Amino acid sequence: MERITSAFVLASILSLVCGPGFAEGTRFKQPVLDGKQCKFPEYPKSALRKDQEGLDIVGVQVDQNGAVLDTKILLSSGSADLDQAAQAAFRKCAYQPGMVNDQPVTMWMQVQYLWSIDPSNGKWFNGLRQAALDGDVQARYALGVMLEMPRRTETEKDAGLHLVISAAEAGEPMAQVSMAARYESGKRIPRDIAEAHRWYAKAAAQGNVVAMDHLRLLGDDH
Repeated sequence: MERITSAFVLASILSLVCGPGFAEGTRFKQPVLDGKQCKFPEYPKSALRKDQEGLDIVGVQVDQNGAVLDTKILLSSGSADLDQAAQAAFRKCAYQPGMVNDQPVTMWMQVQYLWSIDPSNGKWFNGLRQAALDGDVQARYALGVMLEMPRRTETEKDAGLHLVISAAEAGEPMAQVSMAARYESGKRIPRDIAEAHRWYAKAAAQGNVVAMDHLRLLGDDH
């Protein structure tokens, strides 16, 4: 039987916000992946044989000319084969540089990538939900990401937000970056710059390059 595979970039709710930053008047815009000049990852045959699925979040460091300087797995799919394929593919893509006060600067960005062999059977999603229930913090965060996708209901999005909050409080650094970005932008929660700084600082203390970069570029007195 032919196997249906689905691997695609997700619309990110995690990306650092565009607009005012911590410093009053600072305008911040993250790098942008050029989908027309990007060959997206192909499903590794080794991963297909093992029925491996998952969500990757890849950090990409883009310089002021749009060239890729570095890549890093920020949230693992749980499969080394999938992680390597995602990281290698996004390293070769074209990007528009990030901007601070309308000037291009070197900056880290995030790309979310979902690997699913057959999305219609719900196997991976159900497994993710069970792992979250069993206390896996990364699974809790990944499930929150999936529940907050645009086509989900408001009830599902609320459940997703609670999962992200829970994962952040439990110490998951990408969840902490997500909470910081929400407080900075006021997306689904009241805007609170002090809280945004607190969550970025927590993630940065764990070595999260996106959080460290955000604090470096925008700064704050909080």
